[in-house]
Amino acid sequence: MLLASITFKLLIPLILGSEINISKYKAVLLHRHNFIRQSRNKCEHTYMPPSETELTDLIWDDGLAITAQMYAKRCRNVISSPHERTTCKWKSVGQNVAEVGEIKDAPALWRDGARYYEYKDDLCTKENDEYYCDSFKQIVYANTTHIGCGAHLCNENIDSKKYIVVCNYALAAHGRPYADGTITRCQMSPS
Repeated sequence: MLLASITFKLLIPLILGSEINISKYKAVLLHRHNFIRQSRNKCEHTYMPPSETELTDLIWDDGLAITAQMYAKRCRNVISSPHERTTCKWKSVGQNVAEVGEIKDAPALWRDGARYYEYKDDLCTKENDEYYCDSFKQIVYANTTHIGCGAHLCNENIDSKKYIVVCNYALAAHGRPYADGTITRCQMSPS
């Protein structure tokens, strides 16, 4: 019986994956999110208007990070229910989840969902189930001010690693991510 107990304890990390210290990735995840937000302040994108007001940089929130880490440990590549991501401070919490080979790549995966978003009609077109425009909308939502992320190594194959990255956002996105700034920010000066 003792041998079975020891064997089970040794196998648990192989089944459940490995704990990730998110503090090592905090700066890069925050930077990549803020870079995406800052890009929406510019008039250079033809497929989508810029934000009418400047999108501010997100601020790291440890409470959001704790709930994100708890969910990442489940190794599920689907968003959690809204009540699972609330904190004492935040009741309206959005979430992005990604399965990636490198933790730092999650924000780019979510950003790529922009190509499936039609701003004019506020619609997501799901041509490819791998990318969802709701993830992009959450990153650039004007009323989102705080972020916290977690990650878990869920597959430790020799050939490939699979991380689940979860980022929680306050406030949660609803509707269009921001007001259209084309007229106010992108008018060409008369020649």
